[in-house]
Amino acid sequence: MTAAVTGATGLVGRFIVEKLVEEGVAVRAWRRPGSDIGGLPSAVEWIEGDLQSPASVAKLVAGADMLVHSALDHLPGRYRGGEGEDLAHFLKTNVGASLALLATGRAAGVRRCVFISSRAVFGGWAGAGKISDDDCVRPDSNYGAAKAAVEAFVQSWGLAEGWPIAALRPTGVYGLVFPASKSKWFDLVGCALRGEAVPARSGTEVHGRDVAESVWRILRAETGQVAGRMFNCSDVAVSTRDIVQLVHRIGGASGPLPDECPAPKNVMDCDGLKRLGVAFGGWPLFERTIAELVSAAKARA
Repeated sequence: MTAAVTGATGLVGRFIVEKLVEEGVAVRAWRRPGSDIGGLPSAVEWIEGDLQSPASVAKLVAGADMLVHSALDHLPGRYRGGEGEDLAHFLKTNVGASLALLATGRAAGVRRCVFISSRAVFGGWAGAGKISDDDCVRPDSNYGAAKAAVEAFVQSWGLAEGWPIAALRPTGVYGLVFPASKSKWFDLVGCALRGEAVPARSGTEVHGRDVAESVWRILRAETGQVAGRMFNCSDVAVSTRDIVQLVHRIGGASGPLPDECPAPKNVMDCDGLKRLGVAFGGWPLFERTIAELVSAAKARA
């Protein structure tokens, strides 16, 4: 089997590539001339390209059995607000070119496809209780609106035409990546080790390993279980206070704790993924990751 992957050098894409290679899948992925492919499996077939190059799109999907689209064109470090001052370009690339990629993949004979969407399709969500896979989207950012727009076509292709394409909606994604300094919370952990104050925040998170496992389960599921479906992907509710407390305990540090934060409201229900056999890492995986980040931060100090 061959999988074509976009966004392979990004935080989420790295975990996906590693999982696919681990499962014995031949991976072909895009890279830009300046992309850092350090730490990624040597077996990956790299080709230069991006969403704005139709020729590289055709080359990426040629002969592929699977397609995982996780690339996003945005301002560095920003998802919400990632369009900057050029919304037209943002939409042309992340909606128009994404749809062209998916359509080209289908025409080329790609049998399975996963589009990496986002929790941002739900915006702030004013409903009661947990958010299910099938709840109506209500984005409150251009980023969320772009993801929701592509989801609509995922649903159309899957439900009306029977193509096994699905969308995965990760919440905040964490996990140790290469280089470690690019990992989520790396700077926060360093601050906590030095006894510095950290702002109080909270949110829902999922490990990149569990995102990759979710992608794999969708790719391997029966067509009727996934075609045109959206899958919420979330695991633990975490505050910066939780992180700092763990850093102090694991790293032998001390310092001020962030204020308590209310637990996130309207978290996503992930029963759809659980029915496919996904078992999230939960708090134990979160704690292990903080320990890894502590070790990495100390090694760099």
